[in-house]
Amino acid sequence: MSISFNGQKLDRELDIVVKVQLPFLAAVTVNRLATVVRKALQHEMKDSFKSLSAFTYKSPLYRHLATKAQPYTTIYLRDEATKGQPPSTYLLPQILGGMVYKTRFQERLASQLINYNGRYMLPLHESLAAKRNQQGRIRASQYVEALYGIKAFEDIRASMRPGRYRMEGS
Repeated sequence: MSISFNGQKLDRELDIVVKVQLPFLAAVTVNRLATVVRKALQHEMKDSFKSLSAFTYKSPLYRHLATKAQPYTTIYLRDEATKGQPPSTYLLPQILGGMVYKTRFQERLASQLINYNGRYMLPLHESLAAKRNQQGRIRASQYVEALYGIKAFEDIRASMRPGRYRMEGS
């Protein structure tokens, strides 16, 4: 009894799988992994932060989908914002550790208070006097009022071109 085996046909079929199917499978796997990582980051944000804005929640993104030619993707935090700070700026210390990001409010407080020394002042969210917006956060106008109260907020008319706004007594 003899057994013979011709491996050329199997070898050709394996070559087709390696050249065509494996790159496709790699691209699909990377794309699915990017989606899973994005959702995991969003889930972690929900668990870590008290009042998470929709803008921050949607900040984990991926740059491009993987293809057979380029089987990779880049996951990142949104690094642009139409106003205010981009999420990548204020989330980075949360992810990597390090100094807490100083907001404009914090910077203005530091410029006026003598014994500030790197402390972080936070609003009293539990206060009954705190006016809240629709999301339940303290209104931006309350921050402005606080800064005006300690003379840490310049009058907007002082930073504009002369003659644009009418000044008192003019």
